[in-house]
Amino acid sequence: MKECYSNPKVAKHINEFRYEGNEILGIYFNPDTFSRIDSLGQFSYDDYFKVYAVKQLIGMDIGTYEMNKMTEMMEGNYMKEELENIKTKIENNFESVSIDRPVLVESYIPDERIRSFVFLMKMETELEKKVLVMTINMLQIKNRLIYYAYYKDFNNEKSIKEAKNTSDYFGFKFMDENR
Repeated sequence: MKECYSNPKVAKHINEFRYEGNEILGIYFNPDTFSRIDSLGQFSYDDYFKVYAVKQLIGMDIGTYEMNKMTEMMEGNYMKEELENIKTKIENNFESVSIDRPVLVESYIPDERIRSFVFLMKMETELEKKVLVMTINMLQIKNRLIYYAYYKDFNNEKSIKEAKNTSDYFGFKFMDENR
């Protein structure tokens, strides 16, 4: 993965989809997507990370108690559905998959300083219709909270496992680099 948010073309493209309550700190593309950044928006891509901070939390000390409270809030803010039900909807009727909100399929704790949430989300663009696996991760570093999200095309349950593994590895590596 290569950080590329400092590239003006990448920043312009990514900022078109930015949520105003977040401050983007970095975008990490795989080598294939990175090699094609001059034509971003003209092709579909996945397998990338967004690192960001929630503006309201910038500068706040975050401990385990706060992480656990935010985990409860995160789990309560999204519709949770069993993966088997979602797979059936995707296989039988793609149109019945919720598009207005991501669906939480799992939450877990890969490390005492990381809280991870796995979502499936239907995406429709001018280029295509697809379902994405999205992990949103809260990472505590030096009593500050950093978020990172990973996006991967959903093909089957293996896509979720791969997304979790890639996301966990990124989080552990990010912690190592920011000790």
